[in-house]
Amino acid sequence: GVYVDGKIISDMKAEHEKVLKKVEKCFDKYLEI
Repeated sequence: GVYVDGKIISDMKAEHEKVLKKVEKCFDKYLEI
């Protein structure tokens, strides 16, 4: 249903945000070297 799809999409967005933040942290460490 729409509710379930919306929840899945919001969960995917949340996971995507976490991944982006991890990538940014790794990138910042890389730039520090």
